[in-house]
Amino acid sequence: MRNAAPTTFTLPTGLTSALHEVSMRESDAYVPRMNVQDLADPGLVLKESDGFLRVHRPETTIFRSTRLR
Repeated sequence: MRNAAPTTFTLPTGLTSALHEVSMRESDAYVPRMNVQDLADPGLVLKESDGFLRVHRPETTIFRSTRLR
């Protein structure tokens, strides 16, 4: 089934500045689960690397939140 899973997805309409995240798990029979998150969220880490924009959620510990470097 994994080989038959789609590799591209249509973006939701009306997005301006957002992260469109799609995840698929074997335990869910590779059914796509979609999440849209506003990129204006101060909790996101944005970093350019090799011509790509990398979007990360901050790493957290039980003591404090840390940012990716």
